[in-house]
Amino acid sequence: MDEERMVSALRKLYTGPFGPMAREVWIENAKQRIEAGEGESFLFILPTSTLLKSVRDQLLEETGGISELHLMAFDDVADAVARYADPFTKMLTNYELRRFFGRFLEETTGADLWTPEPQDRDSRVADEVRQAIIRAISELKRSGMNAEQAEQIAHSSKYNPKHRALARLLIRSDQELSQLSMEKGYTWLTYEARLERASQLLNEGASTTPPWLRKIDTIWVDHFTDFFPLQFQLLRSLLQLPTVKQAGIYLPYQPQLYDEQPSQLFAQRSARRKGGLANLLDQTLQRLRDELDFVEVSFESENFDEIQQTIAADWEVDLGKLNERADKHPTISISPELWHLPTIAFTAAEPMQSSVHNAFTMMPCASERKEAEWVAKSIKQKLLNDPSLSPTDFAVIVRDKKQAAAWLHPVFTKEQLPLELRLERSLTELPLFQQVDAALRLQSSNWSRDVLLKIADGSYKRWSHPPGASFIRWAKERGVREGERTWHEALERDLILLEQKQREVAETTDEEVDRARALARLEQQRADLQRSIQWLTELKESLRFIQQSASMQEHLTGLEQFLDDWQIPQRLATFLKEKKGYQLDWFKRDVECLKIMRRSLAQLRRSVEQLGEQRRKLSFGQFLREWEEQWQDEVIFEDQGQAVSNRIACLEPTGSRGMSYSHVYVLGCNEGVFPMKHREQWLLDDTERLMLQENGALTASHYHHDMEKMFFVMAISAARTSLTFSFVSPKTNESMLPSSFLEAILKKLPDEWLEQAAGRWPEALSKKAYAEDTALISSPEEYGLWLMNKSKEESDGRDDLFEDNWLPVSFPSILQGTWMEQLRRFGSFSEWDGYIRNELAVQKIADLFAAEKTIFSISQINEYMSSPLTFFFRRVLGIYPLEEFGLDVSPLDKGMIQHEALRQFYMQHRGEVLALEQLASLQAELAEHVRDHARRFAQDTIYERSSIWELETERLATALGNWLEVELTGREKASPQLLPTYFELSFGMNPDWDEVDPASSPDEIAIELEQERLRLRGKIDRIDLDDQGNFAIYDYKSSLARYKNYLQLADGAVTFQLPIYLRAMQQFLQTKGIADPQMIGGAFYSIGENDGGKRQGIWDKERKALLGIDGRTRSYSIEEKIEEDLLQVEEGLRRLREGRFYLTSATRPNPYYADNALYRYDPIYLKHKEKGGYEVNERAH
Repeated sequence: MDEERMVSALRKLYTGPFGPMAREVWIENAKQRIEAGEGESFLFILPTSTLLKSVRDQLLEETGGISELHLMAFDDVADAVARYADPFTKMLTNYELRRFFGRFLEETTGADLWTPEPQDRDSRVADEVRQAIIRAISELKRSGMNAEQAEQIAHSSKYNPKHRALARLLIRSDQELSQLSMEKGYTWLTYEARLERASQLLNEGASTTPPWLRKIDTIWVDHFTDFFPLQFQLLRSLLQLPTVKQAGIYLPYQPQLYDEQPSQLFAQRSARRKGGLANLLDQTLQRLRDELDFVEVSFESENFDEIQQTIAADWEVDLGKLNERADKHPTISISPELWHLPTIAFTAAEPMQSSVHNAFTMMPCASERKEAEWVAKSIKQKLLNDPSLSPTDFAVIVRDKKQAAAWLHPVFTKEQLPLELRLERSLTELPLFQQVDAALRLQSSNWSRDVLLKIADGSYKRWSHPPGASFIRWAKERGVREGERTWHEALERDLILLEQKQREVAETTDEEVDRARALARLEQQRADLQRSIQWLTELKESLRFIQQSASMQEHLTGLEQFLDDWQIPQRLATFLKEKKGYQLDWFKRDVECLKIMRRSLAQLRRSVEQLGEQRRKLSFGQFLREWEEQWQDEVIFEDQGQAVSNRIACLEPTGSRGMSYSHVYVLGCNEGVFPMKHREQWLLDDTERLMLQENGALTASHYHHDMEKMFFVMAISAARTSLTFSFVSPKTNESMLPSSFLEAILKKLPDEWLEQAAGRWPEALSKKAYAEDTALISSPEEYGLWLMNKSKEESDGRDDLFEDNWLPVSFPSILQGTWMEQLRRFGSFSEWDGYIRNELAVQKIADLFAAEKTIFSISQINEYMSSPLTFFFRRVLGIYPLEEFGLDVSPLDKGMIQHEALRQFYMQHRGEVLALEQLASLQAELAEHVRDHARRFAQDTIYERSSIWELETERLATALGNWLEVELTGREKASPQLLPTYFELSFGMNPDWDEVDPASSPDEIAIELEQERLRLRGKIDRIDLDDQGNFAIYDYKSSLARYKNYLQLADGAVTFQLPIYLRAMQQFLQTKGIADPQMIGGAFYSIGENDGGKRQGIWDKERKALLGIDGRTRSYSIEEKIEEDLLQVEEGLRRLREGRFYLTSATRPNPYYADNALYRYDPIYLKHKEKGGYEVNERAH
């Protein structure tokens, strides 16, 4: 080890391969600091959200919870500093940024750059030119060009008019930004200005430095490859804080990887180096050494262990501790072939050894979808063959996640593999937006047929005269292309011809003509045409809010009125109730789409008002383009399947930076993807960039090739055990060439590797919908396809699916799976339907849940009635799904705190009439109860000294205070004699008697059913009672937002709680001396902060007025409702004791089966059985 590495680790700069070497050391150092109570003494700067989450999760897991740890990106630091100095700091949105520059872009300072004709100012081309200019100015700013340098360029004859105009615009932008801030009372910033502003504030001293930054004595920066001057400026300001004593930076840079000639565009190495990535990083390293006194430690040929040992010694971290951490977070068992792969591929190093086939795979595929299928099957095989692996050991790396989601998501969903990739849909893909957008663009399209048909085909507007399918068919048959008047004339002409035809048929004497039927058909056609004419008139009237030229304020108001006029929320509610086939997922999608449209309009209005542009005149088309800027980046996520915490990572190359996974798959290794082609920027070409470089770090377009190589190295460096590349083969698509980076690797592979690998290629190159290799078959659908084709081959086309003489010995399970699927779909009820028929087993179950032995709880009853199989696993077998470990306080714990606070509060006021005039003092008293119970809950836990928990406690207290106001307001309408009397009343249990009502009893309550007695235990949150024996029961809930009424709640949650508890309390009150207790009703009572005290329950028709319940609220004959529910419960208990435990629930997926192909609710299957005369009332699933 050289002497330089022995220098005290005050400021160390490490350069070397991508990997977690330094990060693991710093995490261990951070852990030691946290355990020593010094968690606020360091700042850990990380480049990606993936790394930030990874480091945070590790520290949370290993330290038991933290609240003040500073894990941030540079932008986060800049934002925190800027907002501390001025809480009114406001970042310009993309729209505001464009409008900010647009104000002065066409004035004198920009005349040399661009002077559009007046008729072209609002065109889309003009918008794109403005965007290019804005990007160029932003790039100049990011490159480090300051106002003084821009001033020199603006007045120097050395530069051409375009450069001088850009410089003047840069100066003007700073001036206008300051002026805008003064006018509006905000500190308005762009992203570049925020970095610059933060650096200035830190340099001004302690008064403008956030308090938490003044406590920092150590800064770590891991895996940054984008040190642009403004970012470097902020880093320098951070390192110059007087409290900072130590700093460590890991920059993943190996100069030898970028020494090869990337293209023939720049023949001279000096030209490439001048504007290339290597030059930028070399300059960064030089500045860190010279200006900030960093000691550089360069790793070139060292292995993982040697690098980590060196860094650990610098930071005085025990290697034994690192090894202990490695057991939990394995990162050091990296294959030597993979560790040296970048160096071997991109330098003159020796070719790889033959052992590389264990670590490296390449797979040419027939298509992008085939890539996804092959990768999914490969991952599934590895998971099945090695039980020690989990989905988190795998990573799929693609160049564009949004684009790849279209073929990755369905494939991985089909294979039942949890992929960390959400399927995104833009607004333009959603039917609701398509219909609204078509209506808005109808007039500007001159009533184009295509636009008109989109409106007619949609169903989100309730028309008085709906066009229907007849208009769509008519419009397609006619030759009309556009023109409002033309459409009316064509319809009126056809209507006249049709009426003439009606007269001819009415007057005909031809006996072969069925006049009545013909006239009826013509009358229907006439009505359709008449309705279409009325619809066109109605459509035009609905567009009355739209003005072709108006102010921004008028356009915004008009569009808001237009959306109000369509009454979309009411229409969606109607769909959910009445439209056949309209699914709940579609309802959620449409609601979210409407929210985005409304939200983007509100944001546009705020931006317009803040910029003072309410009176700016523009066309409606231009207004729609400006609205589009607000919503164009919005997406709706479509998540399918159950939530899974351990998922296969899906990353773009930058997201894989510094990460580590056992098995990595890099998809799309074709030219145009790796490397991606970057066009030369037309506004500033490479020659001009080199000319301007003396005033800033402007990179030329060939810099992108080096950056592409770095992205590729990022991706392949994430693999520890195996690395797989897939690409679309030129054999199936001549336009798809393998990546030049991949070819560089192939040149270094031994010949025998290629021979072995080629044997596995035919499967991936096949275009069949199923795998030829039976080892790769992974779903019943594929089994069926394979079996049918195999059957045809072996049986001359006969469909002998169950003849197994040609099947290998290891294949009977495949046959059994297919047989089970056929039996479930088309057979009678069988052992696969969840009906236990073994007599001994049924007898044991009957004994276990015998009426005379078992005291049931409501949760047990609800569980069986909702999902018998869940009950079987939980209550019979004692098997529970694994609970996910969470560091946040669960909603259940928060609810318990609120329950206890309400119990204590009401017990102190038992028998009192609480008035609204006492609200302030009562709210303060209730809040104190919340704080008291929250303190008890947090005692001796990680939340005890957490400022976040204190804020959450105040939120809970405020929510209950607001609820109390609603409660007391409602009580003014209710009978004053009906008062809260019992709180947390327990029966049939042995609770902590300090936490329940004193009137509680350890004895169960027995309810008489027709054939047996139901012995019941439970606890009721609150019972209100008056002197005449009228009573109501309440069960507090944290939220009822998802349910519109009690019927929907009872159907969705399958609950028998209220009717049974009402009967139980009727018997309980009789034991308290009330001869004839009368039920007013029972309700689930929301104490959630956004529900407004919502009560959903069952109310007696005659007595609900005692609670102030609105007369329009649905009510019941409670006795009938109770008897009806008790009959269902008794029938359910009978089925339970007979061993009937069906496979799935009708209301929600079952957590015990992942293979939905075999175990699912199948409506087609039920209809088939019903048609065959089988009993289906028990919902066999």
